Amino acid sequence: MFLGDQPLRFSLPLLLVQVSLILSAAAHHVLRRLGQCRFVTHMIVGIFLGPSVLGHNPQLRSELFSERGTYILESVSLVALILFLFSMTIKTDLTLLSRPTARALAVGLAGSLVPLAVTLPVFHALRPSLPADLRGSSLISELAVRLSLSSFPVVADALAELDLLNSELGRVALTASLITDVTSWFLRACFAAAFLITEAKSPVFTAKVLASFATFVLFVARPAGRYIAHKRTPAGDLLSEGSFVVVVIAVLLSALVTDVIGFKYMIGPMMLGLALPSGMPIGATMTERLDSFIALFLPVYMALAGYRIDLAELGLLGSEHKEKFCALELFVALCVTGKMVGCVAAGLFFAMPFREATVLALMLNIRGIVEVATINN
Repeated sequence: MFLGDQPLRFSLPLLLVQVSLILSAAAHHVLRRLGQCRFVTHMIVGIFLGPSVLGHNPQLRSELFSERGTYILESVSLVALILFLFSMTIKTDLTLLSRPTARALAVGLAGSLVPLAVTLPVFHALRPSLPADLRGSSLISELAVRLSLSSFPVVADALAELDLLNSELGRVALTASLITDVTSWFLRACFAAAFLITEAKSPVFTAKVLASFATFVLFVARPAGRYIAHKRTPAGDLLSEGSFVVVVIAVLLSALVTDVIGFKYMIGPMMLGLALPSGMPIGATMTERLDSFIALFLPVYMALAGYRIDLAELGLLGSEHKEKFCALELFVALCVTGKMVGCVAAGLFFAMPFREATVLALMLNIRGIVEVATINN
């Protein structure tokens, strides 16, 4: 998987990890006083390590960030991302979906539908005047859909870091993001399944594969998780080593399977996390045994994403690329503004103070690792 080597035995990958962690810790010490999450810190560190600052020197860039070293780190940090998504979703309380408050439901739906209702018509109206690359691409539509939604793992992680999970606004934001995230992934899975079945060379075989995976998660993985949690694990104990390894392998295989059959690899771990029983012992075991690994390599994933950004190129863009950049910025601004307006309007409709409705809208506009992973794909 990693070319037969242990990544941290090489000096360059080890140095990159150490530099990323040291700079992240130092930068976060400053930025957390401004109320910023670690996600912002990791991205800034990545930009600092990239061609914008430290990597601007070609010789230093080739020596410090060799292709082999970054490839190994990307592989390990991708595993950390998969485990992070599983760890966040398995801690999810699905009872929030069974009895959502009218306010949370309205805020979630308005915050998702309003930006789409604004962005997509503007895109179709301006389409003839857009650069050819954007005109014939689905990038704007994909960007509008992703930015109009709130990612539950991202919102939950940010609110937990800011100690806002147990606040009233935090609970509303969690419920709203969970409703929109689960609904959107379900609809995207249905549309992707329909597309794969209609476009595949063997539609019947593709349909069987998709149905088999969904059946496996619901009728094999979920009962097996309950059996491991309630039958093989004494009450109050963590999972045994064997059971823990089985769960981790299942998580990685779920990402592989969903990627192979044409979905995004993120869907598999999130589906499995929602299907398995939360809390003790599986959720507690994942927290106990995986948080250190995730905390070590997830910042590297974010740093590598920021590392690819070259801010200096913005000043060297030709007229054609400037048009693309301005068009993308326009649609990003429309999505963010539309989501703010939708969330605030829904909050005011339910007699929330304007200040609280605005804070709630900002919570649901939090962006993080899921959006970065989507763009990376």
